[in-house]
Amino acid sequence: MSARGFKLRFVFAWMAVVSIIAFLLMGFVWKQYAYVNLSRSLLKSDQEIGSLQNRMMVLETEIRGLKQPARLEALARDHFGLVEGRVPILVQAEGQVLADQNQSQDTLKTASWHERFFR
Repeated sequence: MSARGFKLRFVFAWMAVVSIIAFLLMGFVWKQYAYVNLSRSLLKSDQEIGSLQNRMMVLETEIRGLKQPARLEALARDHFGLVEGRVPILVQAEGQVLADQNQSQDTLKTASWHERFFR
């Protein structure tokens, strides 16, 4: 074997060793990068889960509050601008009489179908 062939083999062996070390280092860096990204996404998911659990607790509290009639009335009045109705207006079809027969005929009122639309 000549000195030139020996040097050539030494150079190829040295390049192979350096390439293997470079690939190992790149794999290590890629693994660390993947670990950091997964850790960040896991932390973000945990924070999102916590905020969703807090939101769920708030909504459950609101649901419990809405089951109370007084709370519903306050919401209807304050948030939607609804007010309690005044004396109810009874509208009858023409010719019908109220079911309460204790009243005198003077107080019984009937309404045409068009009167309920044009008040």
